[in-house]
Amino acid sequence: GTIEVALADVTWRTLERIEEAANAIVWRDLEIARHWVDDEGVKRLTLRKPPKVSGRIRIVEIPEWDVSACGGTHTLRTGEVGVIKIVRWEKVRGNLRFEFLCGGRALRDYGWRTEVLLEAAKRRTLKDRELIAYLERAAEERDELKKQVRALSERITTAEALAAVGDPPRAVVEHRALWPKDDVRVFAIQCLAAGAPWVIAASGGPEPTVIGARPKSGTLDLREVVAELKTAARGKGGGSADMITIAAADAAGAADAVRVLEAWMRKALGAESPREEENA
Repeated sequence: GTIEVALADVTWRTLERIEEAANAIVWRDLEIARHWVDDEGVKRLTLRKPPKVSGRIRIVEIPEWDVSACGGTHTLRTGEVGVIKIVRWEKVRGNLRFEFLCGGRALRDYGWRTEVLLEAAKRRTLKDRELIAYLERAAEERDELKKQVRALSERITTAEALAAVGDPPRAVVEHRALWPKDDVRVFAIQCLAAGAPWVIAASGGPEPTVIGARPKSGTLDLREVVAELKTAARGKGGGSADMITIAAADAAGAADAVRVLEAWMRKALGAESPREEENA
């Protein structure tokens, strides 16, 4: 079930007090009374909130706790609920919406959460209360390693771009079966920085991508070929006058787009690719 409460925020300690108060009523096993009343009868009761209908309505009362108008299904006693456990919450319209489970559902939810927690801790030879600190340290180490790998990858890609452009600078067509999308873009940018008159960099996976670029000082608008490339790649894409990116449907689509773009580039801008035979 869910319930929306006029709270701006909640801490775990507040959550404990909420659950303790709710479960205290459950475990007192109070009888739940039902009353049928008319409009005058409603006025004599202290309801949690006014009913939205008029006429003869049903009132559900938990003694010393709550009196509400409700036409839904209710247990005969509070003890039949078993237990109440809040499992998550979110902010909604300035309030908090709590999601909770009761009885057997709460027990089953507790069961799988306990299993996952203990199994995860056991696999790392930890106590269950040590698991969060361990995961936070592992995440920090992962992020640092990702930064180092990214920096090293950029250095390698820059060196590859310089070698591909050569001296004097030449146009570049580089198409690899496997090449991270970010590296494809870095390679294209570094080729231009090294003086390439134009560059095509493409990958067949894991994200099939084709990038075409020319120096910002040029005048040719690469967007003119985007529609044709999207058809060839069976994908989508776009970009600016000096750089376009096509996301192909698959490796074959990327290869088709490369052929179309290379023919268009040679016709529009000329220049020979230094690695044409190797790329083929």
